[in-house]
Amino acid sequence: MIEFLFMGIRQLFFRFGIFCFLLASFLSAQRLTFNQIESKYASMKPSLWGDHLSGVLSRISTQKPYIFLTLDACSGKLDSRIIDFLNQNKIPAVIFINARWIDGHKDKLLEMAKNELFSIQNHGTLHKPLSIDGRSVYHIEGTKNIKEAYDEVMQNDSKIFGLIGRYPRFFRSGTAYYDDVTLSMLRDIDYIAVGYDVLGDGGATFSREQMIKQVDLVRNGSILIYHINHPEKAIYDGLKEVVRILQARGFVFKKLDDFF
Repeated sequence: MIEFLFMGIRQLFFRFGIFCFLLASFLSAQRLTFNQIESKYASMKPSLWGDHLSGVLSRISTQKPYIFLTLDACSGKLDSRIIDFLNQNKIPAVIFINARWIDGHKDKLLEMAKNELFSIQNHGTLHKPLSIDGRSVYHIEGTKNIKEAYDEVMQNDSKIFGLIGRYPRFFRSGTAYYDDVTLSMLRDIDYIAVGYDVLGDGGATFSREQMIKQVDLVRNGSILIYHINHPEKAIYDGLKEVVRILQARGFVFKKLDDFF
């Protein structure tokens, strides 16, 4: 009787595995191709532009003291002290990787991708704001049309997959600005657009003291944004103190992946 029971359990797990595989295949097939995207959005005009639009994930709705540390690697260098600090203190983080940064740090990307603390996500190909009409912000010109917007996402999508064997699920544009059309496009290619609730390092411009002041803005579900490509700045020193204060206040760091 026990042997038959175990056989039944094995068959159940096998069937569940097949179901999960088929479900994953079905969901991945839901990504629209570029031809479908181009056809759908050919005549659309954006009406909204910003970094906190509806459809941008800036905060998780939760009553628990969960917060989300996100780190942008835009281009250039790596402040490995931040990665080492997070490792030593078991702090999870979502790391948004730009294609230009990958080119100089492939080994480090592979190392981080193997670490369960870190979630590797998409920060675009050329670090552009995501637009279909070339809108600019902070003197950075956005993508000029739907093809450029699509390529800004999907070229780096392919690059990340080719290196770590997993597709990203979250996308943060350069500057975290989007228009309403590109937000719709992201949904059609199975991406969640991410922004921020707390500007942790002021786009890598804040002093240590300014970073610490931002702690008072943190609330349950906050997404915090910092940078790991500026070792010459005060980010490492500030972030260490920010983490200490937040943990002392009872906040718990989580990854966005835990909620999606």
